[in-house]
Amino acid sequence: MCYIDAEMPELEKRAGSKGFLSILLGSENHYDVYGSGLFTSSDMTQRIVQRFVNAYLKAFGYVIKNPEEAAKIVAASAPELRDKKDVFREQLQADIDHTFTSDATDARGLGAMDRAVWQSIVDVLTTQKVIEHLRRRTLFDTRFVEKAAQALPAGG
Repeated sequence: MCYIDAEMPELEKRAGSKGFLSILLGSENHYDVYGSGLFTSSDMTQRIVQRFVNAYLKAFGYVIKNPEEAAKIVAASAPELRDKKDVFREQLQADIDHTFTSDATDARGLGAMDRAVWQSIVDVLTTQKVIEHLRRRTLFDTRFVEKAAQALPAGG
């Protein structure tokens, strides 16, 4: 098991060609979870959370519009990553194609989430005993994403 955005480009490269490996997507087999999410305690101030979410969505929008440049930035971030730009571009493109958007984001903008998917995440984490219980009323809060989406330029 691996992540389509992280390990698949490397595995395909080692296997000899793109398309050589069979990919079984969890999303096509009732394993509905988000790839990215934020959890915070009630002690975190709304202002800091809002600023973080604003920057987070702005970064996602930038990567979607500029995957080549984003890959260059990541590759330039450390000497040992310098030769990985093509891998990073493939990883980012896999994220763009498979995890950054959904029916919810198509309808309501980048960052939009659905309660059913959040419930699926809670169910999976509970079944796997990663969590025992959560106060579900406070688990799902879209107000920060909604406010950040309003500040984004049209089209993300």
